[in-house]
Amino acid sequence: RRAFGFVREVSVEGVVPGSAAAQAGIAQDAGLVALDGEPVDAMADASGDQPKHFARMQAVLDRLDALGADGTVDVEVQQGGAQRVLTVRPVQG
Repeated sequence: RRAFGFVREVSVEGVVPGSAAAQAGIAQDAGLVALDGEPVDAMADASGDQPKHFARMQAVLDRLDALGADGTVDVEVQQGGAQRVLTVRPVQG
């Protein structure tokens, strides 16, 4: 994966302008490191049939879906050569 320029197994494919992710400062191609302090690399169920990176991506999506419209999440990302934590709050509308 590094040969293709991917730093993390789970990366942000795109960010919708005006979305909660955009307002928090998450950029396209940012690597996801952790959600609320839980490392993304530890989220996958190793016993499943999917490759680990797909299982990790699904675990991230499931976690975000479970937050609902009232939840907030601290997202640790690697972007622009730096690693930082950004708080994502839902956007109404």
